[in-house]
Amino acid sequence: MAKLPEAKIMEVPRRSGDYISAMGKVMDVLDHAGWSVSEAAKMLGVSTGRLVSFLRADGPLFAEMNRRRKEKGLRGLNS
Repeated sequence: MAKLPEAKIMEVPRRSGDYISAMGKVMDVLDHAGWSVSEAAKMLGVSTGRLVSFLRADGPLFAEMNRRRKEKGLRGLNS
């Protein structure tokens, strides 16, 4: 990953045209972190709780993140 997105990426409103791009960037960081939410949060410069809150706010995004975590042998996060 060449450049990490800034923490403000998670402040993009869901109704914004930039939301899909922001979601993708957060998922890219999670992928780069091996689907470790705590590692991804460090990379984004936010708390783990803040990242989890962002993910939980979007049901399909949260479900996809959990699916990918389980593929890697990690437990899913509670919704």
